[in-house]
Amino acid sequence: KTIAISTPVADIAVRGTEFWGGPINAKYGVLLLEGEVTVSNQAGSVTLSAPGQGTDIASPLDAPGAPAAWRPEKAARAIEAVTMH
Repeated sequence: KTIAISTPVADIAVRGTEFWGGPINAKYGVLLLEGEVTVSNQAGSVTLSAPGQGTDIASPLDAPGAPAAWRPEKAARAIEAVTMH
């Protein structure tokens, strides 16, 4: 079953997927951990299909950026933002 998640800047469609989404570097980022995720808004859509790929969205009027591998430091900051110690 596909689940759709709406955020202020984009919709995220997930199925059998692990991902992170949230504010990072003054944008909204989505990082794929496992599976596949499609990130879309009125300006465009991208699909993340390789673990470690991410996209950044500056605003609801800007298309999600092209999928790109996130640097390990950026990915670690994202995961740390939601990790409870």
